[in-house]
Amino acid sequence: MQFALTARQLFQSGCRSQLQSRRVDAAGASAAVALAIRYRKYCTAAPAAKKPSRRGYIVTCAVGSNAKQQRRQPAVLSDACADLQRRFGRDVAAMVESAARPAKPGQLLLLPGGLGRDADGFVVDLCVVGIAADAEHGGLAERVTAGAEPLEPWEARDDRRSVVRQAVTALRDLGCRQVMLDSGIAPSGAENADAAADVAEAAQSSALVYRRAPPKRPLVTDDADADETAPTLIGRIHGNSGNNSEAWDYGLTLGLAEARARDLMERPANLCTPSWFCQQAVEAAAALGPSVEVAVHDEDWIRERAMGGLLAVAKGSKEPPRFLVAKYNGRPESLNEGGGPAVADVCLIGKGVTFDSGGISIKPSANMADMRGDMGGAAVAFSSFLAACQLGLPLRLALCVPLCENMPDGAAVKPGDVIDLAGGRVTCRVDNTDAEGRLILADALHFAANSGAQPPRLIVDLATLTGAIAVALGGQRAGLFANRSARLTGFERRLLDSGFNRGDPLHQMPTDRRYRAAVQDRSGLADLSNIGTPDRMAGACTAAAFLSHFVPPSIPWMHIDMAGVMDSDGGGGSGGGKKMSGRPTRAVVDFLRSLTIEGFPAGK
Repeated sequence: MQFALTARQLFQSGCRSQLQSRRVDAAGASAAVALAIRYRKYCTAAPAAKKPSRRGYIVTCAVGSNAKQQRRQPAVLSDACADLQRRFGRDVAAMVESAARPAKPGQLLLLPGGLGRDADGFVVDLCVVGIAADAEHGGLAERVTAGAEPLEPWEARDDRRSVVRQAVTALRDLGCRQVMLDSGIAPSGAENADAAADVAEAAQSSALVYRRAPPKRPLVTDDADADETAPTLIGRIHGNSGNNSEAWDYGLTLGLAEARARDLMERPANLCTPSWFCQQAVEAAAALGPSVEVAVHDEDWIRERAMGGLLAVAKGSKEPPRFLVAKYNGRPESLNEGGGPAVADVCLIGKGVTFDSGGISIKPSANMADMRGDMGGAAVAFSSFLAACQLGLPLRLALCVPLCENMPDGAAVKPGDVIDLAGGRVTCRVDNTDAEGRLILADALHFAANSGAQPPRLIVDLATLTGAIAVALGGQRAGLFANRSARLTGFERRLLDSGFNRGDPLHQMPTDRRYRAAVQDRSGLADLSNIGTPDRMAGACTAAAFLSHFVPPSIPWMHIDMAGVMDSDGGGGSGGGKKMSGRPTRAVVDFLRSLTIEGFPAGK
């Protein structure tokens, strides 16, 4: 099966590192089918690339799920191992036993060069994954001990993703350019389609890690060998996809989308400027065809529309601001539905601060380099938008991304300044220039709700908005805030379900009117303050309440504060190591897809 890649679908990757040990403990055992996908790198005029020198195979070894079973039951290698023995003339079983096979589910055994060289002269590495012999669903065992609560279904599925990430990452770090999966990692059959999607997504995302590229190098790719360090998932050793090829392809798209968002977030701020980000959108749209339109608006356009928040934040930087607007029409037959203009089903908005120094209210120097990822909301919104286009979802989507830098300068906005927002309709006192994200989002939300003949049926904004959400939820979940319209129509519940379904969970946060009152300006100089109550308590809730002032209550609106999951230190399963995570791309894409399967709520 071929999976069609479009330009700018994959991103720069490849960092090499030496493994510190041969055995890696992963949480849980797992399951998957194996199909093939080629990662392709784009070059304007691609030079002849060197052939990759290593290939990796991932096979399974069934072991007991507890100590008693592990003593009584011998380990059983999958049928794929017999295939490898015939092909390479090696006694794989003896080799695994002599190297201390995986002793428990979720454990990996890495054998660099264990299969020698293949007919093409590639060094062949072997990774053996321990799965539980007695568990349901292809070897996934619940890790239950006395007094412990059993795993939630989504947690068990996340174990499956975790072990695949571990295996692919181990081979990637050895330098494997091609990786093949044993279909014994997961069962086949339509009832196990989720397992296929889980493994495809985890493998695809884990195969990519950001590597510094020349400033002018494009992002994506139809040249398979332009980057010899980026792993390729090719073919399967044993078994077939059964009825799960569609689910597998969907998982690949999710993995690519997360990798794309992660790569954008990881790029240094001197490379990923507002103008550069917009250029990626223009090139991606050109590759996707006439169903996608992109417009990049400059500072004069922004000033004409009195977007005072975006102009104020950008004042301290030499990089000019940009406002990116993209539209995707997945339902061309309804362009003139009812005789009037088409209404966007969903408008995605992403905070695009490509570097956040804090401005005059400057941040501490420690970890300031991480603020290259403060455009994570823009990266996730853009990647989710592209994934929806690539999936061909029958939706009408809009994308709005305000882009700028937040820097200190003689011209920068100062604490205590009063600015106009939302076309001059609201005044705001800037009490802290490091609370800049809500200022540019206010303009974007107002534009999204009022620029068309009719408002979108749903607005979703994403932003690395507050450190308070990381204090509240850590790095495990993003915070989800929804207005009453979004709750009553069921949009909030569906997005929460999609987060759990894809192992990218969000947590419901409060948005009642008491938080809205907290952001009223008490100086008498303006309508709102950008930091809320003086004691700064409930910072994530007051930030969301600030944004709610710019969305009419009749329009369903959801806000995702993703600051806690911006990088992968807190867990959550990105394939990028302790770097930017690309979350919650999987949750957003799955939510958009669910709208096409379950339909929009009545009246929406």
